[in-house]
Amino acid sequence: MKQVVTTLVDDLDGGPADGTVRVGLDGVEVELDLSARNEQTLRTSLEPFLQGARRASRTVSRGTVAHRPGANRDRNQAIRAWALENGVQLPERGRIAGAVIEAYEAGDAAALYAATGVEPEPAAPTKGRKKPPAAQFRTG
Repeated sequence: MKQVVTTLVDDLDGGPADGTVRVGLDGVEVELDLSARNEQTLRTSLEPFLQGARRASRTVSRGTVAHRPGANRDRNQAIRAWALENGVQLPERGRIAGAVIEAYEAGDAAALYAATGVEPEPAAPTKGRKKPPAAQFRTG
């Protein structure tokens, strides 16, 4: 039999922690392992700010434009389709490199090749079949 014991250490003073508290600021959430005393100190310190606060919605506002999670799905699909038309296969999921996005926005296939390291293939007759991608590009 194997037993795993997890001991929480207070992130503030290094002593024993009683629990984990999640806090967020500027869109970044962090977890702190704190003793009951330090958790109460944190809550007391934040109370005046939280009194006037309101719960954030799922929509995150950056500047004057609101961005919804997944709002760029159609755009990312269009970028992937454009890259594929130009002989570069991007991953089906995940982040698209900024240089690829810039190439798409400029409609610049040469910049796409430079961003992905793919060499363009010379055009060949396809006899009614779509040309397969020249290479696959994976990030991360």
